Amino acid sequence: MPSLGGVIVFLVIVGGVLWYLKQYQPKQYSDLMSSAKGVVQDVKDLASDRGRDKVAVQVSTIPKGAAIYVDGTQLAKKTPSKISLAPGDYQVELKLEGYNPVTRKVTVQKDTPLTISEALEK
Repeated sequence: MPSLGGVIVFLVIVGGVLWYLKQYQPKQYSDLMSSAKGVVQDVKDLASDRGRDKVAVQVSTIPKGAAIYVDGTQLAKKTPSKISLAPGDYQVELKLEGYNPVTRKVTVQKDTPLTISEALEK
């Protein structure tokens, strides 16, 4: 079990890094916070009953490595990736630095896997 002092030092280091990014690297800070929100949402969905009704959605882009946003929230995953969404309507946005973002409205239907495949343009 880690000591209290070790935990405090770790939290101070993490806080310092976040403060530095917010002050001097706002884009990286924003990307990091969006990714963190996506991870937290993924964990919440897994822990809740909502995760049981989700549908597999395969998302891919050419070139690979685009950030995936669903209804404005960045997910922790990059393309190509399989994400899980509950049935319903969504706005999916794919962003990769140096390329024009692509936005698609998709409808996820229960028990119907979905594939989103896009070629990004400069």
